[in-house]
Amino acid sequence: MIISGGDHIVTWEEGKVIVFDDSFEHEVFNPSSENRLILIVDLIHPDMTEEQLEALHSCIHWDKVEDSNRKVRQKI
Repeated sequence: MIISGGDHIVTWEEGKVIVFDDSFEHEVFNPSSENRLILIVDLIHPDMTEEQLEALHSCIHWDKVEDSNRKVRQKI
């Protein structure tokens, strides 16, 4: 898998992790004949204002899911 954005080109290596900010224009290519599985994790930027955080939280519903050992927050 190849990710390009701006002046950067990153090639994924098996067993490695790629983390990037997808708010910037980018393209992703899978030049192989194999399927790829993508795990997307949304992170809250530390420089977000209170107003931005409130707007974000108004769009997302969080529900607590009980586990026998712990509580987990799950995006629904």
